[in-house]
Amino acid sequence: MKNKTLTLALLTFIGLALAVWLILYGLQLRFFGTFISRSGLLSLISPPQAFVTWVGWISARVAHAEMGWPLVVVGCSLLGSLAGLWLRQRWAPRSLLIFSIASFITMHWMNVLSILLLLLVGTQAMQEWMTPAPPSHG
Repeated sequence: MKNKTLTLALLTFIGLALAVWLILYGLQLRFFGTFISRSGLLSLISPPQAFVTWVGWISARVAHAEMGWPLVVVGCSLLGSLAGLWLRQRWAPRSLLIFSIASFITMHWMNVLSILLLLLVGTQAMQEWMTPAPPSHG
């Protein structure tokens, strides 16, 4: 039981960090139309040049601020998948895989968290967590 709980807690922590970053970054992009600053401590969470170039290419066809909504949607969906995982819903592991892959849209170092989520969802401990316990007749 301890291994399942530890794996689930680690998966939840990583998923929350990634989801909150996606949501906040998407809202920053949507409301202000700018990227997070590239100076100081915030440079750790600012986007890489590849993402800036990709958004620049897309923004020639779509409004620059509209690029924030996909990040917000993926982040909120990732939170919903984590909640479903804690509730042992059968759809939760599959949706967590889908939204972890969708978070690669950022082309950012935070994709390391996406890779960790993908690895943790496939572990034996998570499969045991999703298996319902037999009813006790007592």
